[in-house]
Amino acid sequence: MEQEPKRAADGYQLTLVVSASIIQAAGSLDAYEVDSDGIPKITNRLESSDLPDDPTYIPIEEVEDRLLYRLLESAAVNRVETDSVDDSKIEQYSELIATLSPDASIIESPSGGPEYAYFDVGGTPVLLEFRIATSDGGLWGEEILYYVTEYVVRRTESPDSSPKNGKLIECRFPE
Repeated sequence: MEQEPKRAADGYQLTLVVSASIIQAAGSLDAYEVDSDGIPKITNRLESSDLPDDPTYIPIEEVEDRLLYRLLESAAVNRVETDSVDDSKIEQYSELIATLSPDASIIESPSGGPEYAYFDVGGTPVLLEFRIATSDGGLWGEEILYYVTEYVVRRTESPDSSPKNGKLIECRFPE
């Protein structure tokens, strides 16, 4: 409660403030054609020291997810391809990468950063990067006013109207 209940006519008026912070997540899938050492040809975001010396590639035929399959195929042709992942599917793609072939060279960042995996797309080596970014979507807040008597509870969310005229939440008849 924001303040102590105030006496109002034959009841009390209460003000309740509800607030929360909204965290938003976004996922991105980036695929890069790589050279014979497994180093992406397009991006310089990765250091060669971060990559395995002799990567093992997952054949594209093992990929069942259509979005991922098309992304990898496109990267093999265009050298780079990017797509976003709906926040409701972030967990799904994180698990998908974690359950890839046990022989695959999967690179997990120790700090919870992006995850990487190598693929063989019809003879073209491709590195997949899965990145999750979170951001603070801001604060959400709401002030709710209640009017409480022995017989009724009314509520309004508008600070401009009296809770006595608010929506009836509970009603009891006198005994």
